[in-house]
Amino acid sequence: MIMAIEAVTKNGINKKAAAREFKVPRSTLVRRLALATPYSRKMGPATEIPEAEEKIIENWVLAIARKGFPVHRQNLILSVKKMVEDMGKETKYFLNGTPGRSWFRGFLKRHPKIKEKYAEAVSKARAAVTQDRIEGWFEEILTFLQTENYMNILDDPSRIFNGDEAGFCLCPKNGKVLGPTENKEDFYVRVSSEKEQITVMATFSADGKYVPPMLIFPYKRVPHIIAESVPENWALGRSDSGWMTSAVFYEYISNHFLPYIQTNNIQKPVILFVDGHRSHLTKHVSQLCDENGVILISLFPNTTHIMQPADVAVFKPLKSGWATEVRKWKYENFPKDVTRSTFGTILKSVFDKYASHKTIQNGFRKSGLFPFDKNNVDYSKCIPNRKIFQESVNSTVDDNPTSAKLLAILESKIENRELEQFRETLTKNEDWSGDISYQKLYAVWATIKAESGNTSMKSQCIETNGVVEIEQNPSNPTEIILEDVHNMSPEPGPSTRPDWQTPLQRELLYYEEKEKEGFKVPTPFKRCLVYPKTPDQKTLKTPKRRIKIFPAVVSSGKYREFYNNEVNKKAGKERSKSVKKSSAACKESSSESDMDVPYEDEDLDLSEAENVTLEKDRHVIVKYEEQYYPGIVLKHDPEGAEVRTMVSAGVQSWKWPTKEDVLYYFMDSIICNIHNPKLKNNRGHYSVPEMNKYE
Repeated sequence: MIMAIEAVTKNGINKKAAAREFKVPRSTLVRRLALATPYSRKMGPATEIPEAEEKIIENWVLAIARKGFPVHRQNLILSVKKMVEDMGKETKYFLNGTPGRSWFRGFLKRHPKIKEKYAEAVSKARAAVTQDRIEGWFEEILTFLQTENYMNILDDPSRIFNGDEAGFCLCPKNGKVLGPTENKEDFYVRVSSEKEQITVMATFSADGKYVPPMLIFPYKRVPHIIAESVPENWALGRSDSGWMTSAVFYEYISNHFLPYIQTNNIQKPVILFVDGHRSHLTKHVSQLCDENGVILISLFPNTTHIMQPADVAVFKPLKSGWATEVRKWKYENFPKDVTRSTFGTILKSVFDKYASHKTIQNGFRKSGLFPFDKNNVDYSKCIPNRKIFQESVNSTVDDNPTSAKLLAILESKIENRELEQFRETLTKNEDWSGDISYQKLYAVWATIKAESGNTSMKSQCIETNGVVEIEQNPSNPTEIILEDVHNMSPEPGPSTRPDWQTPLQRELLYYEEKEKEGFKVPTPFKRCLVYPKTPDQKTLKTPKRRIKIFPAVVSSGKYREFYNNEVNKKAGKERSKSVKKSSAACKESSSESDMDVPYEDEDLDLSEAENVTLEKDRHVIVKYEEQYYPGIVLKHDPEGAEVRTMVSAGVQSWKWPTKEDVLYYFMDSIICNIHNPKLKNNRGHYSVPEMNKYE
C-alpha cells in the first residue's frame, strides 16, 4: 500500500494503474490518499503501557544487557509491575497489576530489537578478557614465529593443530517423548549412571582432518571388551580418575600424536595449540615436543570459547550428534543401554558424521588460527569493557596490572630507608627485626610483593622456546623460584634440525627398561614411552614381586595384540597340560626330554582366577596391593567384578566397614570362591576359614 501511495504522489501514476500494479484495492488507495485513514494504524485495543513508557523499557533492557547483565523474563515483568504501581495506573488486562504471558509476547513483537535467548555463563576471568589483550597475544605469537623462522608453518594448514578434551555423558538427556495424555509424567529405565562421563582427547588440523581420538578410562588396565569395541587406530588412555593428567598427555604425544604425524608424512615442525591446563604445561612435555618438532603454544588464558577451534565450532555438533546417535542406538538395541564397552563404537559413527572438513576448517577460521589473522576473531563474545561492568569485574578478578600498581602506590608512601630495609629482609628470607612499628606494614608489603610476582607468571602463552616453571622454596613458601629451560629448545630456524630425528634414547625412558626395576611389561607395550616423572604413581614403585604394568596411553590395536597373546598363552597352557598327562600314561615315551612344548610368552602368566565362578552375592577372595581380602560380588562382567571387601577385625576375624569399600577387580586379582562368612559375635565380627592360608 505504501509503495502504491508513493507511486501516485511521487511518480505521477494514476490511481487505477497503481492499484493494478501493486495489487491493492483501489477504494482503499483512494481513502489513504484522501487521508481519511492514517497510513499506519494498529488494530485492537491500546496497550496497557503507553508507547513512550515501553520505549523507555526497551532502552533499559538493551543498555543493561550490553553491560553484561541480561534481563530475565521474570525481572522484566516485576519491573513493569513496579512501574505501573508508581504511575498509579489502573490496568484492565493485568491480573493484580502483573503482566502476563500475552503481554510479554506482544512486547517482544512490538520491539524486535529484543529477543529472548539462553545466556551463556561466563566467569569473571573470562569477562575480563578484552579485544586488546587478544590482539596482543597474536602479536606475541607472530613475533615468536618470526624470530624462530617458523612463519612458513602458517601457510600450511596440515601443520597447524588444536587439541582439547571434552566429556561425553553415557546417558545424555532424553529430550521430549510421546506418551498417553492421562499420564502427567513418563519414565524410562536408565542403566548407565546419569553423571558418568568419558573423557575424549580430540586433536584437529586446520586442513579439516582429525587425529584419531583418545578415550580415557578409570582403569589400571583397559578391559578386553573395551579394546575390541574401539577402532584399532584410536588411543586408549587410563588414569585413576578417568581425567587428563600430565602422564596421560605426555604419553598421548609420544605414543599417539607423534606416530600419527610420522605415518601421514606431515612435515615438521608443526604447531599444536592447547589451552592452559596444567597437564599440558610440564617440563617433560615441553622437552619431548621440542626434540620432536612440535611447537606447543598455549592459547590466551580464559579465551577458549573465542580462540579454540574445538570449542568454537567442533564440539557442539559432536555432542549434539552424540545425543542423536545414542537415541538411535537405544532404539535399535532396546532395551540395552550405553556402557563403556559400547561407547567407542557409537562415538566412531559420531565422528564420521559430524566432524566434517568444513566444520573443522570454519573453527580455525573463526578462531583466527588459520589464516592466522586477529581480525577473523569474533570479538562480539568479549564482554564490552565499559566502566560500570569493568568496576564489577575488577572488584573480584585478580589482575596483574592491579597488583603491580598497588605495590607501586604503597612503595611511594614508604620512606627510602625503610623500603631498602624491607627489601633486604625479604631477600635474606628473615623475620622483621627493625622498628616494631613497621612490622605490620612490612607484612602487608611482603604479601603484595609476593602476589605481584606470582600473578605475573600466570599469563604464560608460549610453552616452547623457554618454559618458565614455577616452584616454591620449601623454607619460604612465598618465595618464587624460576627455572628457565632454554636449553630444551631448538636453535632458531628449522635448518639446524632438518630431519627432526627421534631424540636420543638416553633422554627417554621406554617401558622395557622398567623390567630392570622388577616389573613385567607385556610384549606389545615394551617400546612405548613412559612418563619420566612418576613419584606419585604407586604402580610404578619398585615392587616386591614382579607385577605387570601398562602404558598410560597406547593404541587399541596394541591392547588387542596383548589380549590375543594372553588367549594363545592360555591355550598353550592347556596343550602343555594335556601333553604332560599323555606322557605320564606312556612310560616308554617318558624318557624323551626333547618333547616339543607349545610356545609360551614369558610375559603372560595364568592366574588362579580361571577356576573362579563369578555370580552376584557370591563371596570371593581378592588381592589388592599384595594383600588379600574377603568380599562379596556386587556385579560382574567377563573381565572382572565389582567387589565389596571386608577389613580385618583382629586375629582370624573380619568385619564389614562402616563406609563401603567397593572396587573393580580384574580376573587376575580375584583369587578364589569361598563359603559365606560365619558370624562370631554380636559385634559384627565374622570368621573366614579360607583366609587362614593368606594371613
